[in-house]
Amino acid sequence: MTDTVPDAAATLGPRDEARVSFGLHAKKLADLATQLLSHDVDAPLGDRVRRALALREQLDEVVSRAVVAEREAGASWSVIGKAAGGITRQAATERWTPAVTAWRDNGRRALKRGSGLTATDAAVNLDYAYTRLDPETHRAFSSTLDAVRFPEQEADRIRGEQAAAIEARLSELRAETAHLDHRVHHSTDRDDRSEALRHRSELRQDIARLLDQLADLAEDTAAEEHRAAAERCRAEAATDSEFAALLVPQDAPGRS
Repeated sequence: MTDTVPDAAATLGPRDEARVSFGLHAKKLADLATQLLSHDVDAPLGDRVRRALALREQLDEVVSRAVVAEREAGASWSVIGKAAGGITRQAATERWTPAVTAWRDNGRRALKRGSGLTATDAAVNLDYAYTRLDPETHRAFSSTLDAVRFPEQEADRIRGEQAAAIEARLSELRAETAHLDHRVHHSTDRDDRSEALRHRSELRQDIARLLDQLADLAEDTAAEEHRAAAERCRAEAATDSEFAALLVPQDAPGRS
């Protein structure tokens, strides 16, 4: 166990990502509440009500993020319902399932891809924000993350989850490839066979890339097997592409 901040390049697991998401929205709520202390004397009547309602909307979002974080931590809907004032399991499920579903659809990430900020960066920023309230407390937020409390176990767990996700995607791609095998071997239309071969070539390239990713997560022997399988996939993809071109050359009459 350690109390150091995780490396900026470290990957956080979904539980930590959910905690960061909750922390970011809680900070936004705090900022909005603080801004209510200042008021534009020239603002139209009703401005305070509008701003207060915006605060309530943000509070609802914070609660949704809290539910997501609790679900990632393993809380049941019954536990969440009890924490939400004693509502039933069914009521809690109906109320917050959309938030949990949206979280999963977004890749279980606190920040959008391409935001230029990692969840670890955000955790450090939240630490800094808390020091404005209590200068004597350092790493108030990041010290609660699994990546900080249990770095080795968390790294193993993250690798396991990543490998499982890759395996699941590999199964999907292999099923698509198997479906194309029938067209490749049984279609009597040259255009259709060529299209199937080109598509299968693309899928095999995707499979090879995933196998490389799996090799990066695996131990030595398994890693070598995954890399060898990736090379076989690339060779098969190249063969598919060559046969597709032979069946229907791209410069054949009538083709652009």
